[in-house]
Amino acid sequence: MRSAACVMTMGWLCLAAWNDQIVMATTRQAGTDQAKADSLDLGDFHSLRLTVWNKEIEPGTKDVKLKNFNLTVRAYRLPAMAPLAENLKNLPAVTSKWFQVQNQASRYYRWNGKTQMSEEDSGYMQDNQQKLACNGMAVSNLSPGEAFAGLEIRSQIEMARNDSLFIGEFRFQPDQPGLYRLLWQVSRNRQVTDTLVQHVYFKCPSYTLTLQVKSDRLLHHISYDRFGIPLVASAFFEKGSETMSANEPDRIFRNTFIATAAKRMACEKYEAALPILYDKTVRENASLGRARAEKLQALLQETAHLLNNGRACETAFNVREAKTEEWERFIKPHSEISPEQFSQENRVTPLVLDLAAQRRVFAPLEVLSTEKSDEVVLTVQIQPQTFLNEAIKSAKLVVTDSLGQKQEEQLPLSELPPILRGDRKIQLKSRPMLQFLRHGRYTARLQLAVNFPGREIWSDPVPFSVERRLNVLRDEIFALNRYDKPDFAYVFDYERVDTLADAILKAAQDSLLHNPSPQPPDALVLISGHACVLGEVVSRFYNLGLSFSRALFLRRELLKSIHQLSARYGIEVRTGAELCTAKSLIGKFIDNPDVTRLLDECFQASDGKALASSYENYLQRIIREKVRHFESLSANFAGWPQDVPDSGQIRQRIEEIKHVLPGGVLTLALKRGGKTVNIHLVAVGFGATVPFYRHFDMPREMREAFAKMGIEAPRSFYGDDRYPAGRLMNRRVEVNLIW
Repeated sequence: MRSAACVMTMGWLCLAAWNDQIVMATTRQAGTDQAKADSLDLGDFHSLRLTVWNKEIEPGTKDVKLKNFNLTVRAYRLPAMAPLAENLKNLPAVTSKWFQVQNQASRYYRWNGKTQMSEEDSGYMQDNQQKLACNGMAVSNLSPGEAFAGLEIRSQIEMARNDSLFIGEFRFQPDQPGLYRLLWQVSRNRQVTDTLVQHVYFKCPSYTLTLQVKSDRLLHHISYDRFGIPLVASAFFEKGSETMSANEPDRIFRNTFIATAAKRMACEKYEAALPILYDKTVRENASLGRARAEKLQALLQETAHLLNNGRACETAFNVREAKTEEWERFIKPHSEISPEQFSQENRVTPLVLDLAAQRRVFAPLEVLSTEKSDEVVLTVQIQPQTFLNEAIKSAKLVVTDSLGQKQEEQLPLSELPPILRGDRKIQLKSRPMLQFLRHGRYTARLQLAVNFPGREIWSDPVPFSVERRLNVLRDEIFALNRYDKPDFAYVFDYERVDTLADAILKAAQDSLLHNPSPQPPDALVLISGHACVLGEVVSRFYNLGLSFSRALFLRRELLKSIHQLSARYGIEVRTGAELCTAKSLIGKFIDNPDVTRLLDECFQASDGKALASSYENYLQRIIREKVRHFESLSANFAGWPQDVPDSGQIRQRIEEIKHVLPGGVLTLALKRGGKTVNIHLVAVGFGATVPFYRHFDMPREMREAFAKMGIEAPRSFYGDDRYPAGRLMNRRVEVNLIW
């Protein structure tokens, strides 16, 4: 009886045992040049399955065992040969990315006496696994012609006649193109019995690099570093108690109000009143109202003393009976519309100041903006999906404008793997690139320089357009009024309107004097009105009409101020026609004369004309401003309620009601020295769709104040409609000046 032991590698290689000798044969002759070599793309791998078969050659009774064989493999890169010479000159040292046995879940098969083998139970391999060893190595920095990777398999497993042992899958994958020789050697008892040579040619693949513009839109560059947040200058209390409200939004707004007011009033001779108010609809008595006012009084005095480093101050926080106008302003009459929420707001003690003190104490809290400018976003796809690793020497993005001027931006090599996989986007946000990207059309191309001699991989050019806009005015929030009123809460807010008008005229003057174009680009004043949820019980149209009237009120006051201040800048102001949405959508749901008067003014001025088609563009820009505040929500909103909407949810909410949003556009022509710049005042009412949310950095002075109080300075404000302080923040008008 004779038996043969064969190591089979997908039909390429067979190791045979004749009695006590192992020899090697092949099923086809391996070539020694490129024409007879396997040809693969760089990035693919040469794969072989390794199986040992103790094959019976002649029948017999003696069971010839196979034991103790060694199989070694070495890899070499060959010197360049025609026609490879041009592509393979001066290649750097080669390293192997894969040179090992993969999927080493070895299995043993026993001959069942028929034509097939059955898989042996796993216990056999567990007992014999230590008798099978596979060691792979990869050596770098060797010259061509030297062995740079190797594999050794040693087996002491005793195999019976006709049994088979699957070892695993052998993979070879270099990271440079070229022709490679794989040298196989079989030995027993340290004697080489046979050898086999295989050749594999790894060629440079024909890569397709595709660049796509993910974000081709208006680009807003945030030019301000601060914006104002109004103070909720009231404290709210638990039901039937002098304990202050413990919910998170009320607590944060209250701490900010107390810290800011105490710091601004410390050692100043302000007369600060804390009127005694109580909710008559739930049988709360005057003594409870006084206890609440005294609780806030003690807290303000204690904080003022603390922030003044323990020195005595003359500031008096006086508890007194409420005046009629204060009852009307702060206490809401009983209503069938959400009576519980009305009662929440009636459990209140406000801080009341005269106009001079309001200017100082109630001025918006200046916080440091963390909002980021927009940028062009690009994505990349590379085919074949090959991770080039060390083969890439550099990568750069080349942006060209319509005049042929170029701006290049190097991409960090560390960021390339996720970019080429599509897991990360390319954002054009560096300072040189943002300075280069102004109004106009551009093309972008991505270039990869690789180690293949003389090789560069370029994407096709992709076009995109840029309309660079500068937010030259921070958001201004006019808030804290009663739930059904369109006007301002404080007298000093009218003075803030003058400040806005002055900023608009100043920006117009700069454009008229310094912009070389005879027709400077138009500017936008985006005015958005908002409301809390209390009106939603009546109808969503109630809140839409109320919020729109708030935007119209601010626009009307702003227009008055612009006309009054224009002479200071030598600017002539002409008011164009007004365009408004259909009154029928909102007018019939409003019975407040202050609201309907503003709506009537807008609709009558529009003379029945529909909004121009450009209104859709205006609306998209103002929606973008709304969404932008929520974009950092997931990273910065730790500790707040989980039902806070993110930017995607805000956009979806707006899209659902966009077709009924009330809006108006009024165009002003500002002229000076033969030039004209148009400013479009766009007013939109969003109802209760977009709650108030801002993320910011507290200025150092305020952080120190909070530290002295022993509490953490807030990083975010959220107008949660479930709580009174949040609802107050949602009754607001916001302004953006975009030039």
